[in-house]
Amino acid sequence: MAREGIRHKLGSILNEAKESVKELADELNGSDDLMIMPYRGYGRPDRIFLMGRVLEDEGIGHIDPEGRRTTLLDNVRRFGTDEVPGAKLKITFGKNVFETYTDQEGYYRLEEDLSLPVDPTGERWLYAEVELLEAPNYPSQQVVVRQPIYYPNPDAAIGVISDVDDTVLETAVNSRLKLKTMYLTFFRSAGKRVAIKGVPQLYRDLVVGTDGKQDNPVFYVSAGPWNIFDMLKEFMELQQLPKGPIMLQDFGIPTAQQREGWSKHKQSTISSILDMYPHLNFIMLGDTSGHDADNYTALAAAYPGRIEAVYIHATRHERKDARVAAIVEAATDIDMRLVNSTAEIREHARSRGWLADQA
Repeated sequence: MAREGIRHKLGSILNEAKESVKELADELNGSDDLMIMPYRGYGRPDRIFLMGRVLEDEGIGHIDPEGRRTTLLDNVRRFGTDEVPGAKLKITFGKNVFETYTDQEGYYRLEEDLSLPVDPTGERWLYAEVELLEAPNYPSQQVVVRQPIYYPNPDAAIGVISDVDDTVLETAVNSRLKLKTMYLTFFRSAGKRVAIKGVPQLYRDLVVGTDGKQDNPVFYVSAGPWNIFDMLKEFMELQQLPKGPIMLQDFGIPTAQQREGWSKHKQSTISSILDMYPHLNFIMLGDTSGHDADNYTALAAAYPGRIEAVYIHATRHERKDARVAAIVEAATDIDMRLVNSTAEIREHARSRGWLADQA
């Protein structure tokens, strides 16, 4: 009976999705308007990292859409984007000018030293200008956006690197056949998504630190696709989570090489962050639904002394929790803890001097 119920619900979701895809295809047929989607970058005075994407403009813009159908249409748009490969871009940051091209999935990526360093004194966010110069097979059009680049406080006491799914955002990734995950992804807007209990306040307290003004940086690193960047950004703003770079990944064309890249995404992304800020040590937060414990353990071995603590949230999946418990027990060279609540993280963080006594 339960299995039949799941099948019926899944069938309803797929049928509604098919209708919305058809409606969307009719709506967008022949669109030549382009857009640049700038993701949040990060940097230091002499180096920057930034990414973005050039796409056909799908018209996504419902801040808090009314009704399940409208929400579904927006989310189908996110996953049905038409990328623009080979687009030429000019990126201006301070007195530095770069030219770059989008790849076959429409992404641009710039990780470069600055020949003319910038001075971010007192500023946490600086902005680059990204201009579309040309796009093959599209009419000439003027598209210019400002791209935010994060500059951590040079006096920060600690950095925070956090997973997103089931660490910050409830996604029910352990649900049977991932049915609930599909429902939340396609039928819930940012305003109706739920944060893991206690996480927004915990992260705000970690940012202000022991003196209330340390301004410690937070980086969000997820295995989720870049397609949901704008939804995550809005969700975090609504939940009043600390603003920081959100690093996702390209699902793209599932070649063998790309699948291997997916498995290494978090490690390579976090390595870039650690390399950007060699003077800063980090705490890391994740959960048992994926491979956060494995990734963080590998990073601790690759960067001795840089990972101060790891907190892995138990997602109440017996097999996965047990697997991670074994990793935690074996990790004698890193302060890694399997936790059931933010209260446990708070207690340990206070003992390590990362939270004020009253936080």
